[in-house]
Amino acid sequence: MAAPSTRPELEALIGATQARLTEDLRRLTKFVQERQWLRDDISARFRAVLFQILIFGRTLDDISNDSIEEDVWGSSRSLLFVELLKR
Repeated sequence: MAAPSTRPELEALIGATQARLTEDLRRLTKFVQERQWLRDDISARFRAVLFQILIFGRTLDDISNDSIEEDVWGSSRSLLFVELLKR
C-alpha cells in the first residue's frame, strides 16, 4: 500500500486503473438504478466505491490476526445489501 507513495509512475498507473474501475462500476450501478432495482437516493459513484471497499476490505481483514468471523461478515454484508435495494 505504501509503494505508490514513493514511486510516482506506479501511483499514476494505479490511479488511472482505479478511476477506470470506479467509472465502470458507476455506469453499471446507474444502469441498475434506472431499472429501479436499487435505491436512487444513494449515488451510483458512492456505490461503486463502497463495492470496492467491501471487496478489498474483506481481503485486508482476511490477513488480520483477529478477522471478522465468516458468519458475521456474511450476515452484515447481506443486511447492507438489502438496505441498498429499492423499496
